[in-house]
Amino acid sequence: MQVIDRKDNPLLNRVEIRFVWDHPNSPTPDLSQMVSAAAKVEPGSKEELIFIKDVSTRFGMPRTTGLALVYSTEEAS
Repeated sequence: MQVIDRKDNPLLNRVEIRFVWDHPNSPTPDLSQMVSAAAKVEPGSKEELIFIKDVSTRFGMPRTTGLALVYSTEEAS
């Protein structure tokens, strides 16, 4: 997982991470793999407070893009 853009959103108590994941010779990563990778990228985050959106894989290309929303508290999510 490669981070393309990281944006703090203090109004919503979250960090928005736009990512690209290259996966040659393997299937598209599933949701749990994306959540785990986002947790590793953002220190101090909890996997239960990470939501993945806008996942897109182009046909025939081993590249997936998406947006990870990492919330700081359960109330914010």
